[in-house]
Amino acid sequence: MTKDGEKVVEQPVVIVKEEKSNPENKSQEEKKDDKKEEKSDKTQETSTQNEVNSNTEEISSWDPNVTQFPINPEKGLKYTRKGNYTVNFSSSNISYAASSVKENFGNKSLSCTYVINVIKYADRDNLETDPAIRIYECSVSEPILASTLGENFVIKEGAGKTFIIQINNPAWIDFSNALSFDGIEE
Repeated sequence: MTKDGEKVVEQPVVIVKEEKSNPENKSQEEKKDDKKEEKSDKTQETSTQNEVNSNTEEISSWDPNVTQFPINPEKGLKYTRKGNYTVNFSSSNISYAASSVKENFGNKSLSCTYVINVIKYADRDNLETDPAIRIYECSVSEPILASTLGENFVIKEGAGKTFIIQINNPAWIDFSNALSFDGIEE
């Protein structure tokens, strides 16, 4: 009895010890049940992985099997910024727009003041809202590694400037790597 006068009924505690069974001694029915459980576990594991991947797709490692945006440097376009430099794009099937910006990606040694958004020509309506890549013109006071910005960034030097390329679409990795920048001689 408890101090409140209630009657306590004690129940025995049963401990079940799970033993590893010998698969040879199992009936066909037990083997089928085991396979169903194993398949169910794998399905749950896969769906959990897919949930994680879908939540982190933009910042996770790029899938190397993604079909790349086609490049053709011989037919590429050029963009010249007010006599400072020329960006050599490796495709003519693009749309781009440039604008002023203030960005440092949380790094005090960076100051980016100009950006060029780039997208496939057929998707040009999304150029400002969802570009495939962004090319930032930046001043850098200390050396910086792309890995400090994130895995979807590439840093290129050219024309006496530092360019940070933010890749928003994994199909544009080859295009981003093929970008080149030339200084303009006066």
